[in-house]
Amino acid sequence: MSVPVLPHPAPLPADAPLSAVLDRIDAWYAEHAPAIHATLRPGASDAELDALEARLGHKLPPEFRALYRWHDGQNWAVGGFFGLDWMPLTEVEGRWGTWDDIAREDSDMNVSIFTVSHPTGAIREQYASALWVPFLHDGGGNHVSVDLGPDVVGTYGQVITTGRDETHRYLLASSLEGFLREYLRRLETGQVSAQKLSGYDHDMWNVTLTNAAGQAHDGYSQLGNLFPGFEAAPVTPGENPQNDDEMPLSQAVRRLDAFLAAQHPDLRATLTSGATPAELTAAEARLAGRSRPKCASGTHNTVTGEGYSGCALSR
Repeated sequence: MSVPVLPHPAPLPADAPLSAVLDRIDAWYAEHAPAIHATLRPGASDAELDALEARLGHKLPPEFRALYRWHDGQNWAVGGFFGLDWMPLTEVEGRWGTWDDIAREDSDMNVSIFTVSHPTGAIREQYASALWVPFLHDGGGNHVSVDLGPDVVGTYGQVITTGRDETHRYLLASSLEGFLREYLRRLETGQVSAQKLSGYDHDMWNVTLTNAAGQAHDGYSQLGNLFPGFEAAPVTPGENPQNDDEMPLSQAVRRLDAFLAAQHPDLRATLTSGATPAELTAAEARLAGRSRPKCASGTHNTVTGEGYSGCALSR
């Protein structure tokens, strides 16, 4: 059974405090998914948040503390708040501890398991980190996390996807407050569906965000699908890459250029412009007519003006 979700008549002003954002999210769930709303726990105390900070060894962003003072996660039973299991602080600490152990005891995984940041340079491209604090859980070892150790173009406290299956990690918002404001905007503009699921012995609900075209995920393959168009997440659910071996060479070259720009701008500055077709033809002649390498598509490398074309890199 789907419950009609209509746009809210009075959008929250952009300069409204975070407390007002949380109140409006609370009101939306109370109206449209009351069974999920009933699972929300009382807020955590400052002492409990201080204890988590001491365990992490890092300060939590103020908006993380505000979120958990509002509610200490949920007692998951009938569906997930924010579309996933919103974990109480005790579970946050437990799951953080698991990834901390992996980062310390199995550090070779950070080399042997290849990960990708979207966008390049925002999220450290490693498998595990003690600086990622998970707060949402998909039930299968994957999380939406607050990042306390971003890469060179990332922001302290940014919201990212992490986890066992998340080899492609997505920046969902540059801050937790930004994530919450965008989530509320989707709820109140009707870019969401609230559905009571059938086939269960008890109430089970699903709250799913949609993109501007009304498309929602269909059994997500990566967490970015649950938040279409959030920061670097794909606009269309299901567009997430699955296999690095299938990455077109032209895309790989663009990623290499972005990596150099983010991580080694001095090295990138030494690159010259790409060769012209005439220069490539002349090089062929100097090689006694031997053909130059072909792109993955089977067509010769070509460069036309600035930017990218074919497989060649130009600046």
